[in-house]
Amino acid sequence: VTPNAAFGGSTAMESAVALANTLHATLALHSSKKPSDTEVELALQTYQSSRLARVKEIFTVSWMLTRLQAYDGWLMYIAQRWVLPIVGLGFVAKNVAKTCSQAPKLDFVDFDEDRGTLGWEEGPDVKEKKITR
Repeated sequence: VTPNAAFGGSTAMESAVALANTLHATLALHSSKKPSDTEVELALQTYQSSRLARVKEIFTVSWMLTRLQAYDGWLMYIAQRWVLPIVGLGFVAKNVAKTCSQAPKLDFVDFDEDRGTLGWEEGPDVKEKKITR
C-alpha cells in the first residue's frame, strides 16, 4: 500500500469500526450476560471474512495508483503520461473517493451526517445486513 495515498491508515480505521460493529452486535444478543466463547469466535470469524473483500478492493486501488506513479512498465507509462492528462486527474480522484465513501461506519452511534459531493454509500456488508433483516 502506497504511504502517500494513506490507504493503510484508513484501512486500519475501517477495520477498527468493523470490529467494533461486530462486537457490539454480539454483545447486544444477550443484554444480561456475556456472550459464550463460541459466539465470540463466530463473531471474529464473521468480522474477518467481512473485511477480506474490502481490503482486497482497497489494495487493488492502491496497487494501481502505485504502479501509475512509478511508471511501472510501458502500459502505466502511457497511461500516466498521455491518457491521464486527457481524461483528467478528476477521474482518478472521483473513483478513489467513491472507494473511500463505501467505508463502514459505526452502526450503534447516531450522528448527523454531513454529505459531501459524493455522499456516503452503504458498503456491501451493510446492504447484506439490511437484506437479511
